[in-house]
Amino acid sequence: MHPDAVCASLERASVGNSQETWFVEASWPGGSRSLVLRRSASDGTLTWTSRTVEYEALRVVGAAGLPVAPVVWLDGSGGPLERPYFVMERVAGAPPRDAAVSRELGELLARLHEVPVGAARAARTGGDAAHRPADDPLASLPSGGA
Repeated sequence: MHPDAVCASLERASVGNSQETWFVEASWPGGSRSLVLRRSASDGTLTWTSRTVEYEALRVVGAAGLPVAPVVWLDGSGGPLERPYFVMERVAGAPPRDAAVSRELGELLARLHEVPVGAARAARTGGDAAHRPADDPLASLPSGGA
């Protein structure tokens, strides 16, 4: 992110799986960037909906070549926003409306199921499972490969 970036606009979305989703337009002299901020709900979240797990899943799936919004940064402690959040690029799009797109989505779903959970674990631990944090949100998931 540009060091002179400012929030040019902020809009709360009406979507987000019971978490806060915000559309952010950042701008700076000579540029701008459309972003999405996902923040944990004020009433807390279920373990499987943690922002850290969501961020890591998007990062690993994107690295595997699947079309997801690129993640930008994560603050699992909440920092200045008081609750855990992450930021990703805002990607334009619309729900699929034809059979060809539906077939493509099916193929992408099949590729998604080929991504080993172990890849996410390795990314979080530098490949050393012995040094996995005790609070690792991926610890309860089956390995599914390395």
